[in-house]
Amino acid sequence: MTDTPRRSPRWMKALLIASLAGNLAVVGVIAGAALRGPIAPAAKLSLPIEGFNRMHRAMPAADQAALRADLRGRRDTIRAHRKQVRAARQAFLAALTAEPFSAAALTQALESQAQVWTTLGAETREVLVDRIEAMTPEARAEFAANLQRRGQRRAPQKRDKP
Repeated sequence: MTDTPRRSPRWMKALLIASLAGNLAVVGVIAGAALRGPIAPAAKLSLPIEGFNRMHRAMPAADQAALRADLRGRRDTIRAHRKQVRAARQAFLAALTAEPFSAAALTQALESQAQVWTTLGAETREVLVDRIEAMTPEARAEFAANLQRRGQRRAPQKRDKP
């Protein structure tokens, strides 16, 4: 007496194939993300002008791209300034933790840091003004309307104090 093996139901085969396809899809997504690497946020620019990111996002798309290109053109200068900012920050920390403490050294470190930020801010303003000057009147009007609309949305709200 030989027992013949029982065949699996069709729905079980379909379920196994669907499970395998789902697992392969997940592995593919993870592998693709790992191979692609981190995605740099193109719309986020960190520069020393108050509200720079808000202004950048309010520009028409073509002008946003042009502004990023303008800044990339000055990448070496901006990197040099940022390196100076890091050095000034290290000098500040060194003066802050030095024994004996010297208020003059701390003040000098802060002034050095402020001077570098002022220089970097001036360079950034120059790039921004050049970009706005190159905009068409229609693009400038759209930019202004977007800034105004964004400003109205972010109006400070009063909080009720308990």
